[in-house]
Amino acid sequence: MFKNFYQFVFYRLYQWQKRVNGDIGEYTTIIIMTILLMLNISSLLFIIRNLTDLYIIIPQNHYLGSILGTLIMSSPLYFIFIFKKKYIKILEIYENKTVQYKKKMTLILCGYIILSLIIFISSAYLYVM
Repeated sequence: MFKNFYQFVFYRLYQWQKRVNGDIGEYTTIIIMTILLMLNISSLLFIIRNLTDLYIIIPQNHYLGSILGTLIMSSPLYFIFIFKKKYIKILEIYENKTVQYKKKMTLILCGYIILSLIIFISSAYLYVM
């Protein structure tokens, strides 16, 4: 289920990016997915920090940490979705799904994005306080 969900996330974000950006939709989609994963991981680290007073993998140089984190998170996504044009097969699979399935999964995707943002903002706020 988790794999199918992330494939659908890729499919839906790719479809959106193709309408907005055109040529490089697959790369822009990977960037957006990386940002979502970074938000979720940052939220988890903020929550752990607030609950335990442990500093976990939050480097003093936030710029360097952001670059390293982005590279670490985007590399597997590249190999999962783009390498050898695997995204084309994913697009074909989800193009053939029913409209009802796509609506249900799009609703779940929107919930995931909104919940990720709420949790990130809340945990970052608590971290700063």
